[in-house]
Amino acid sequence: MNRTLFNRYITDANFSTLFNELGWDNIPAYQYDASISIDEINYEMKAITRKSGFIVYTCEVDIIPQNATCRKIDMRLRKYSNDYILIFVQRNSKHHLWIAPIKTVEKRDLVTIEYATSAQADFLFSKLDSISFDIDENVTIVDVTARIHEAFEVNSSKITKDFYAGFKKQHNSFASFIQGIEVDGDKQWYASVMLNRLMFSTLFRRKVF
Repeated sequence: MNRTLFNRYITDANFSTLFNELGWDNIPAYQYDASISIDEINYEMKAITRKSGFIVYTCEVDIIPQNATCRKIDMRLRKYSNDYILIFVQRNSKHHLWIAPIKTVEKRDLVTIEYATSAQADFLFSKLDSISFDIDENVTIVDVTARIHEAFEVNSSKITKDFYAGFKKQHNSFASFIQGIEVDGDKQWYASVMLNRLMFSTLFRRKVF
């Protein structure tokens, strides 16, 4: 994708087409949408595309939320989708904020990318190849998540790569035992949610006890 086309999609906040151009899949209307209320402000998350269960959301806001609010939103939104990109679009402006949760062995951080014009989105444009997929490319949600995290984490470390290598093995093993879910993408998503909840519970118990 050239910069002119990228700038057009960014300026028009046409993120659905942007991700489709990058090989992401269409998503049934309203299937993964989420409504979250934080400090008496309602945030309506619209799921616009997905790849093997990894969801991209957009949310129109009057004011771009601060980091503390984004963390509260992440705590709620992970109940709908643990692995995601969320794009805040400020109404009547070109001001956008992308957030992507990044997991390591011990913590979960939020990486943010913010710009007021398409000309300021150089970092985002430089990462397009990393988050692009071929039509016939066979990937799981673990593969997609690892690539998204490596793209958005500026200082990607070896421990993160080792973490995902081990996580993928456990994820594939767990997914193979799941019965009653026929769609492979949904099975992968369910396995990811359950394993992430297990890791969260383990880390919580470690900190408490």
